Amino acid sequence: MKDLVLAENGKSLAIILVAQDAIAPERTAARELAAYLGKVTGTEFGIVTEGKQKSTPEAGQTLIAVGATHYARDMDINASLLGPEHWFMRRKANVLVLAGGRPRGTLYAVYHFLEDVVGVHWWSAWAEHVPDKPTLTIGPLDRHGEPVFAQRAMAYTAAFSQDPRSAARNRINFHYCWPIPSEYGGESKYGPPNFCHTFCFYLPPTDALFKQHPEWFLMDADGKRKRFDEVQENQLCLSNQAMREVFLAKLKDNINKSRNDPVPPIYFDVSPNDSPRFCQCEACQAVVKAKGGADAGLLLDFLNYLADHIQDEHPEIILGTLAYLNTEAVPRHIKARSNVAIRLCNTRSNYLEPIPANGPFARLLSGWAKIADKVMVWDYHSSFCDMAAPMPLEHTFQPDLQLFLRHNVVSTLNDYRYPMHDELFDFRMWVLVKLHEDPYQDVEPLIETFLNGFYGPAAPHVRDYLHTAEEASRAKPSAFNPGSTMAALRYLDVPFLRQAQALFVQAEAAVKDSPVLVQRVRHARMGVDKATVVLFPKLYREWIEGGNKPDDIPFDREQIAERIKQTYDEQWALRVDAHEPGPSGREIREYQRRDFLDSIATALRRTLVIVARPKKFAELPDDAYFQYAADAFGHTREGTEVVEVEEAESGIANRSVLTDAEIKAMTHPLRLDLHDHTKRATGHEPTIESIKMEDIAGSGYHWYQLGTYAP
Repeated sequence: MKDLVLAENGKSLAIILVAQDAIAPERTAARELAAYLGKVTGTEFGIVTEGKQKSTPEAGQTLIAVGATHYARDMDINASLLGPEHWFMRRKANVLVLAGGRPRGTLYAVYHFLEDVVGVHWWSAWAEHVPDKPTLTIGPLDRHGEPVFAQRAMAYTAAFSQDPRSAARNRINFHYCWPIPSEYGGESKYGPPNFCHTFCFYLPPTDALFKQHPEWFLMDADGKRKRFDEVQENQLCLSNQAMREVFLAKLKDNINKSRNDPVPPIYFDVSPNDSPRFCQCEACQAVVKAKGGADAGLLLDFLNYLADHIQDEHPEIILGTLAYLNTEAVPRHIKARSNVAIRLCNTRSNYLEPIPANGPFARLLSGWAKIADKVMVWDYHSSFCDMAAPMPLEHTFQPDLQLFLRHNVVSTLNDYRYPMHDELFDFRMWVLVKLHEDPYQDVEPLIETFLNGFYGPAAPHVRDYLHTAEEASRAKPSAFNPGSTMAALRYLDVPFLRQAQALFVQAEAAVKDSPVLVQRVRHARMGVDKATVVLFPKLYREWIEGGNKPDDIPFDREQIAERIKQTYDEQWALRVDAHEPGPSGREIREYQRRDFLDSIATALRRTLVIVARPKKFAELPDDAYFQYAADAFGHTREGTEVVEVEEAESGIANRSVLTDAEIKAMTHPLRLDLHDHTKRATGHEPTIESIKMEDIAGSGYHWYQLGTYAP
């Protein structure tokens, strides 16, 4: 078969044909195809609508039939018989068919053709690659596919927030805060009021409602019904029948109001507020006991009640809820109705390792798969406590997604949410979205394609950094999850950061003549830069204890901090100013900006004092001694600072200036929160309140026993 010529020497030789009854996403597909073929070849491609009768191509004419045309049916591609995202690229003689199921199959066929055959790449919402091919030909072509997960989602501040086209181009079909318009295929979306944590939307915990119906809200362990000022701390009394009936009526109203949407939602969320508090009343606890001793049993009993009462009227609707915090444990004596979906949240796994096949999360996944037909996963890769932590993550993506598939997971949501801050965000997000579509493809070509295309001549050095980081993390194993900070990453030491900085110096030198590529390399470097600044006191101690002179330390933290600020300004201009996310989106980013830059400013103020091990602990083995000196603590009180104090055995102390009234009101001078992600009640582990004010031994510095906690 001869090659099919689409353009020759900058002249178009092909016509794009769409069906007479083409739906909006199919017409979008034709426009996208024409636009990008035009960019690639430097010429225009016309779009015509097919008549009722199939036309015959003129001699030498090339036809690109997009969507449910006569030519698609002649090649046995019938949209009505295909899944909504099944796509085909098929060529016969001088006709190329790009078609698929409705609503998104044809759109995906066009995007696959542009990427896999033509060589267009959408690296992110802010960067794309369009090859220069004035003459464009294609050989024999017969490919088809379908994403393996029915629903594929990314977190709300991720790459697709500003530009819904990016979601469609990367085959993401759900974006829970910014809708994907129907002309771009719509989305496998949730109906009102929200995607998750919806109890407070259905029954807002207002003073008036609580006063009228306190029995609808949770009873705390002290036997009293409670309403909390923080909205998400409030939960409902799920056994209360009157509350159930009101909730059901509101749910039905939300369903009915959304039936006239261009793409009516299938999913409706019914999930607890973002708190592990649950009702302790006798009736609720009786349900918990009857369903197998887990709070999820009470939640599932409530979901099943709602599901039973909408099944006949709305058989297409699926109610979703969260297996999260105290509702992640699998109840033993209840099963989810067929129209109930469980989204299990992976808050416990170590980001740096693939999820163990027989580990805690996999056991939870297996347990839920036995009692629910529809299991979804909310997976995390971001830290909510320390943005831009340098972490080698990409080697975990494929095995984790394959694990989900083995447990028949139908939906994946990846929470890698900070495009300004998460290390190598564009690279990892691009690899992630490709693997969400097909987690069994070869990962290495994906990595090579992105690195070479996005970083150009700097790619070998960025690749070396990735290898160096992975080797370092294996040499000094660490655990990291949503609540971790960079201090948990043991491999962030002088040798690793010194080598990482050197690799990025080489990477930047390789692209010094390209301002765009320099910006990309500096953004990739920002995680290493932040680690160097934030951990500088630790690095300083390590350097001195290694027998080196202080002035010879290979890091200039002020200079690195200045580079971080410059990089941030560059990325802000690209990702925020140039792509206005709207008032609410900009407010989120402004908050993140302040938080991030404040962390750099705080790090620069940290003292450089070598804290020797106290004499009373000198005999302890290294693995039994952990030092939390004054510069290791977070300060919630404004004005608290680390100061050098000769009298303190460590040489440094935290100082707060308090008024007499504040001192009088204070019961404990120090608070330590112990956060253990392996416990069920995440977020409510013990707090060591240290000692009482009246037990302080007087002025000066003293040793106090704070008690024992077994993690």
